[in-house]
Amino acid sequence: QKFKEVENMALKMFGSDRVILFYNLIDDFENKQLIKIIKEEEKPKFLLDNLQLAYSALKYLNIKIKPEHFKLCSFFGRMQKIDQNITIDVGHNVLAAQAILSEYKGKKINLIFNTFADKDVFCVLKTLKPIINQVDILKINNQRIIDQKDLKNIMKTLNIRYNVFRSINSNITYLVFGSFAVAEKFIKEYYAK
Repeated sequence: QKFKEVENMALKMFGSDRVILFYNLIDDFENKQLIKIIKEEEKPKFLLDNLQLAYSALKYLNIKIKPEHFKLCSFFGRMQKIDQNITIDVGHNVLAAQAILSEYKGKKINLIFNTFADKDVFCVLKTLKPIINQVDILKINNQRIIDQKDLKNIMKTLNIRYNVFRSINSNITYLVFGSFAVAEKFIKEYYAK
């Protein structure tokens, strides 16, 4: 990732002789081609970093690759539009929330949400608050899922409206956000019907 703090940490932990800064391996022409693909395919801007990293790694490994090989590439679970008013994203950390915030800037959504207890739920929801109309809590039976009382207390603290998720309204824009367990439950039990 092109974050200076990530680069500094890697260099500190492993030394400059063992760290490869992949994003330095792409020339300007290749980078412009990758940017063009993201725009043409109407992919979220944050996926450009993922595409650049994958491209650079393949190039480093001497695998013959051209930017156009990434056209029509699916990024399952990352800002994946599954219906006109439903998008799924399995990112469930603050960085993912920041990327989503920039994608939905100026819009309001209903967030179909749940997450594992070991995630920074407060910071994730605080980050997404400007775009949240309300949170629809998707019930998940999993030992790792945050206690629902704790989740509700976080939303009360942040002054975010919430309900238990029941159904989809075709007039509302939804983002299903959380782990793969959240996406799987939503698709199997609600969307597939």
